[in-house]
Amino acid sequence: MLHNFIINEGLTDKVLEVQDLELLANVDEELTQSREIVQNNITDEVATIQVTEEWTRFRDTLTMNMFASYQR
Repeated sequence: MLHNFIINEGLTDKVLEVQDLELLANVDEELTQSREIVQNNITDEVATIQVTEEWTRFRDTLTMNMFASYQR
């Protein structure tokens, strides 16, 4: 949350900038590895997503609890 506040306010934080660069490097590395896996036809990726009532209830309950906590 603090990170988002700093970004939204246009402030700079050297520690967060370093962490962002490290995170981006990790994401880039993961993307490169996943491309190699796809090129080798070795994929364990989700091809389709099906909405279930269980996950819909979970999401709605989580959202309501978060909002109630925020209001307190």
